[in-house]
Amino acid sequence: PGTTLAVEVLEERGEYPVVLIPVAERHDTYAVSLAALYTGDIVRGRRVVVGIDNSDRPISEKIELAHKAGRPVLIVDDAEVDTGTVSLRLAGEEEKAGLGFEAALEEIEEEVESPLYRARWFYTFPGGCIRYDIDAEGEGAQSVARDVARAIGVYPMADLHRLARDAGYTIFDE
Repeated sequence: PGTTLAVEVLEERGEYPVVLIPVAERHDTYAVSLAALYTGDIVRGRRVVVGIDNSDRPISEKIELAHKAGRPVLIVDDAEVDTGTVSLRLAGEEEKAGLGFEAALEEIEEEVESPLYRARWFYTFPGGCIRYDIDAEGEGAQSVARDVARAIGVYPMADLHRLARDAGYTIFDE
């Protein structure tokens, strides 16, 4: 009774955010369809999540902000809408125009680091504490928190007492 969990996440890389920039308002519909197409794809074990930046800022500023956040940029204008492609801007590299869906993902893949989950979990209770250090990288790192929670098996004492009584045991310290 009285057990609580505190989690200190030290580092986490799960989803992989990408910024999509439509050059003009007339490109918004195409941008939305691309975002739907890309979001959910898995690149090096990480789920791609596309955010559309259709703010009023200049395109150069949008690209700079995305790159500062470590995100690749997909740009769409009239040429991309007409050909069903995208232009890709990676930090410190020249723009690659006219890329198809798969080609853009392959280019992005080179930039993606594998999934990572590093954390400390503290189960505290009157008179003590249990500490778990979790350091997972690669496939499965995105689900490790859920998997560890299931594996550790800290359950409410009332539930354990009920299970024991249902199984025919007598509980003396209730």
